[in-house]
Amino acid sequence: LWTQRTLLYLIRRSYAYIYSFMIASEPVSEALLPIYNQLQTLKRCLVEVKNSGGVSTVRELYPYSMKLNSLDNMRVEGKFVVNNDIPEGQGSVTELLAECFELNYDLRVEAEEKEKGE
Repeated sequence: LWTQRTLLYLIRRSYAYIYSFMIASEPVSEALLPIYNQLQTLKRCLVEVKNSGGVSTVRELYPYSMKLNSLDNMRVEGKFVVNNDIPEGQGSVTELLAECFELNYDLRVEAEEKEKGE
């Protein structure tokens, strides 16, 4: 009886993990994967910059801003279009782009406050 209960618990627990992973992941098509990977890398960089104390001047954010704007300019009417097709995963990519813009804005505000304080 103890073995059956243990196995049943483990099976239910593994199904719960699989279900939560399926819910958490929205598929991103292969056409959007390069953009998605660039945005993930950019987000990691911005988070790392924020965690290490931010930037001292707004000028230091130019590379991040330029990359964000170049990725944002790839959108046509708010959607990423690849070979005249709108691939799956627009929501994930757009959400990640918005998070990067928000992080960039927060860092910019902090840098402007530092410059005014000096």
